[in-house]
Amino acid sequence: RSSDLGCRIGSFNWKREYRVKSKPRSFCARAAIVFVGMCVVSLLVGSYLYHNCEIETEDGEKIKLRDAIVNILNSPAWKEFTEAMGILYQRLRHHGFEETFKTFINLADVEGEARSLEVLGLEKGASEADVRRAYKKLAVKYHPDKNREEGAAERFMQIQKAYETLTKIFRARKEREG
Repeated sequence: RSSDLGCRIGSFNWKREYRVKSKPRSFCARAAIVFVGMCVVSLLVGSYLYHNCEIETEDGEKIKLRDAIVNILNSPAWKEFTEAMGILYQRLRHHGFEETFKTFINLADVEGEARSLEVLGLEKGASEADVRRAYKKLAVKYHPDKNREEGAAERFMQIQKAYETLTKIFRARKEREG
């Protein structure tokens, strides 16, 4: 038994002593391996979802994801999105990042001005008086006490939120201008 144990210890040391030592991989090599691994996993998961997922519509109809993607890519919303990204790309090439970022913020409507004007039925550049007039007209029309139709209360809330957003924007502009 002791000779058996000695052989095992000796073989362990021999393997360890004569093992080929590899250099540790550089950061770039490790990052590349992780990136490739993530790409492979993403492709597998994406393929599974593409072929097996279904989207349920409001009507309860189930549509395969692969069919829905084709419909989305042919939709007016996608075309509008690609046009906006094209504008941003062209602006980036000609005017640089800072100007492009300003354009993106305007297109994204982060203040909510364009959406609020749309809710009130106004065009871009409407005055504060125009906003007030449109708000009063729509508020009277959709007020829950006067209009009992389904969805009138929700529409009234949208109108109110749009008016609040626009008045806040006008107030901020006045403060900036002095």
